[in-house]
Amino acid sequence: MVLGMKRTALAIVLLFLAGCAAREITARRFRVLRVVDGDTFKVMYDGEETSVRFFGIDAPERRVPGGPEATAALRGMIGGRVVRLEFPCKRKRDNFGRLLCNVYIDGRDVGASMLASGNATVYEPRR
Repeated sequence: MVLGMKRTALAIVLLFLAGCAAREITARRFRVLRVVDGDTFKVMYDGEETSVRFFGIDAPERRVPGGPEATAALRGMIGGRVVRLEFPCKRKRDNFGRLLCNVYIDGRDVGASMLASGNATVYEPRR
């Protein structure tokens, strides 16, 4: 279990470093309005309801096997709570306009928790 968590943490660090060679880390706090699925949720960002996508992890969509469980796990961790979002790259949005962030609650990395629980995997970009 501990070895698995260390590997997970290492994978996140490597993704972080590889994906953001020219990075500018900034962080802000937001209240979660609703959880969309296991790797996406909504916050009010600059006066608009905005989707946030976890940087470096991927979770099943709601309507596929594992999706409802991943969604419920994320909802249990962050639903309605205030989270700290870190923007690890200069590019703050993905191709769908979602904010790309590392997410923390009470100092805990929520993405790493989703990986450790088996509700998400390390994101591998399509080539």
